[in-house]
Amino acid sequence: MTSAPAPPDDRPRGGCSLHLDDDGYVAKVPQITTVGISNLCTIESHAVTRIANSTSHYVRFLGGGDLRFAFTDQGELLELSGHGIQFHISADGAVDVRPYRAG
Repeated sequence: MTSAPAPPDDRPRGGCSLHLDDDGYVAKVPQITTVGISNLCTIESHAVTRIANSTSHYVRFLGGGDLRFAFTDQGELLELSGHGIQFHISADGAVDVRPYRAG
């Protein structure tokens, strides 16, 4: 087994950074290795679609918020987006998602 290639030099090591530029918010993150949901009881629905050697997921949370992510069959992340969610990215690239709750 070979190890994954090192992230490009402009990616932070051990976390993510977020800044605002002329195009809006820009996030730099480590290589994403996994995407997980903190509590499965918060999921209202989950749809999985196979498209051209990739798998796309759409998750809708109870009370609002959604998550979209897609991986190739080789495990490369193609998309990761959401609305009304909170997330944590670990130093090893694991993303933990939960619905956003104000207060």
